[in-house]
Amino acid sequence: NHEHKEGWWGSSSDVGQGACGEGQDGSRAPSDELMPGLGCPRGGPAEPTEARPLVSAPLVSVIVPCHNAARWLDECLASVRAQTHRPLELSLWDDSSSDGSASMVEAARSLFQEAGVSLAFGGGSSSLGPLGCGAAKNRAVRQSSGEYLCFLDADDTMRCDRVAAQLHVL
Repeated sequence: NHEHKEGWWGSSSDVGQGACGEGQDGSRAPSDELMPGLGCPRGGPAEPTEARPLVSAPLVSVIVPCHNAARWLDECLASVRAQTHRPLELSLWDDSSSDGSASMVEAARSLFQEAGVSLAFGGGSSSLGPLGCGAAKNRAVRQSSGEYLCFLDADDTMRCDRVAAQLHVL
């Protein structure tokens, strides 16, 4: 029985920015102002204007359901590793992908370790076939360890300061 603090974290557009620096209207900041592919200003994200004391930073689990997402997965995984918040965990559930998604996650395991991000990875082929996004999210939540959850689709990316910004407003 897994307990997480109550909270909802939707897509990156829910904090006023789309993935990779897009504004709500779809406009983009000039590329020389952004870290390549991660949507954060060069030199990192802006510091919060008001410091809040933290006794210790909470573990946040990024929940990613995955089914045949190989085309987008490298960018998605890179955006998780680029998060400025630590401690961080990626909890990814592969819902019977047949395009090599699972092997891509396994191949990136050492990159997550080097970045200081723990990886909880489950799923793979099933005799039942794909069970759907809802089931994959639920299984990723069950295998996660975070105090807070952050949801991300396998075909999306997030700004490098997304988790830190969302924690800041709690």
